Amino acid sequence: MKRGGRIKNLEAKVGSFLKLIPVMKKTADGQALEIFSIDRTFKKSVSKIIASMKEQGVSVDYRFYIGHADNFDDAQKAKALLENAFENASIEIVELTPVFIAQGGPGCVSIQAIQIDSL
Repeated sequence: MKRGGRIKNLEAKVGSFLKLIPVMKKTADGQALEIFSIDRTFKKSVSKIIASMKEQGVSVDYRFYIGHADNFDDAQKAKALLENAFENASIEIVELTPVFIAQGGPGCVSIQAIQIDSL
């Protein structure tokens, strides 16, 4: 996040020391990323993402994609949490492309929900 200019050097050092997990989301216009939350655990981060998705009307009628940058373990954890929240949902784990990894960094995980009838 520091390398991409999304957080300052001091924030990155403090966050790394405290083992904080920054969560980013697309802006309303879809043109940039902004901070969604900063959490102490991966489970809490994913739980906040799920809660936000539900507030936006995301349901089992969506297809979920979990992308990861050489972090299959966390991708599987995210999948388990999504399966618990959206029973019988279609969930696929994929590897992220280098362009996305350059923005999120090694080890990052992304979660997307796409409405099935819009595919």
